[in-house]
Amino acid sequence: MVINTWVWVLGYDYLAHSWLDGPLRVEEDALVPWLEGLGKFDASLARDAADLVRCLDEPDDLKAAMWDFQNCVVVPIPGRYVPPYASVYLDPSKSLWGAVTSLVRGKYNEADLDWVGHSLRYPWVRAPDHLGIECAFAAELWAASQSEQPPRMQRSQAFMARHMLEWVPQHVKQMQEQVMSLYWRRMAEFLDSWVHVNSLLLSEASVDNSNYPTLNGANIGDR
Repeated sequence: MVINTWVWVLGYDYLAHSWLDGPLRVEEDALVPWLEGLGKFDASLARDAADLVRCLDEPDDLKAAMWDFQNCVVVPIPGRYVPPYASVYLDPSKSLWGAVTSLVRGKYNEADLDWVGHSLRYPWVRAPDHLGIECAFAAELWAASQSEQPPRMQRSQAFMARHMLEWVPQHVKQMQEQVMSLYWRRMAEFLDSWVHVNSLLLSEASVDNSNYPTLNGANIGDR
């Protein structure tokens, strides 16, 4: 199986933007080739992505999606907040900055990711095991495979695929129970499918190192 690297860079970049910036409409010149590239690998996943981005076509839909983002992802409102942190789902204490946070941060350090730079841009992000930061890291790891990928980057990529599969489905289930907008319900479904597919393909794929388009002019890792 041959995987076009840029398809996975752009997908993780999109997920990172969505969980850090909020609902995102992808520019057409990036969206079309991404859907085509994804469709060549997994037609069902491409259809889910197309359905997802269409959920923001109307102003009222965008407003509802932004409301969900603020009240379920950003602001810890009791009964509404769905913490997007791996620690909450994997650490027995369910608190940040424990063993899970340290493990993820160690992988960032190993691959020279400055997560602090991301947290300064998003002051409400409290720890490096935030979903948006993890997706940004995964995008950078896929981008690194465009050149000769050192073993430590390969190890980090394999770790992230397994790690996200361990906690993201639980987060997705909680999101689906709390959000009201169609966009975030579809986003939860897409994210769940995405991490499952990504975790399966790494061990069996060869990588096509073609250049890839960018999302709104820049990847998360370039900021």
